[in-house]
Amino acid sequence: MTGFQNLSSADPAVRKAALDDLIKDKLVSETSRLELLKDLFTNDPDPEIRAAARKYFHLFSVETAIPDHPSASEIHAIQAQKIEENLSIVFETRSSSEKFQLLKQLIKARVKISREWLVRALDTEKDIFIIAALISLLGKNGDQLDGPVLFRFLQHQDSRVRANAIEALVALKAESAYPEIVPLLQDSDARVKSNAALVLSGIGLEAVLRILKDMIFSGKIHAIESAIYALGKMKSPLAKLLLRSAREKLAVLDVHRPD
Repeated sequence: MTGFQNLSSADPAVRKAALDDLIKDKLVSETSRLELLKDLFTNDPDPEIRAAARKYFHLFSVETAIPDHPSASEIHAIQAQKIEENLSIVFETRSSSEKFQLLKQLIKARVKISREWLVRALDTEKDIFIIAALISLLGKNGDQLDGPVLFRFLQHQDSRVRANAIEALVALKAESAYPEIVPLLQDSDARVKSNAALVLSGIGLEAVLRILKDMIFSGKIHAIESAIYALGKMKSPLAKLLLRSAREKLAVLDVHRPD
């Protein structure tokens, strides 16, 4: 065997030399080069070879050939695909801190990422900091249909996740989320509470009262208690009337509440 064909050698020194040949060889196709590099950084037993292969993989991914005379949409599609391919590899192979730093850079650079990729990542991610960053990116790249995806994060144990979920829902204009946000006016975290208040103050008094009225007549004790808290902070005469109705409704439900 000669050149980069020695990548399968049992000798690490021979494989390192073969990796150098692979990088320098101008005859091998970019697709084949990337496939070989991916196999190396995934499967090679030598950590130095894996690290070098991973570095070169990312370099060649960025430089992958673009068609002659591409349109703007073709360039955008290629760039988006490469970003998501690289993200998937990073999420499979890198530490949590490295993944978080990359996501921070993407947020700052306003890079477009498909909502499908972000939703998949949120379904499996466990790290709190990464979840918070993914939520922010979904707020910038998703649509109103992603509201239900974010609802569960309004009740998350971590305050930054809850706060980011509110901001993302606002960015997506997910109006169906407003009743879910009202209870967060009582949140123990100042940022979460402030975000909830800003959302509700921004949609107008009439809209807020309509949401609170629906909560009162939902028959759910927790929803009524949250509505009472919000109405108690409002000075509108209509709010005071609703507050009285809410208290009466709660009193009736309390009588039948199990001990």
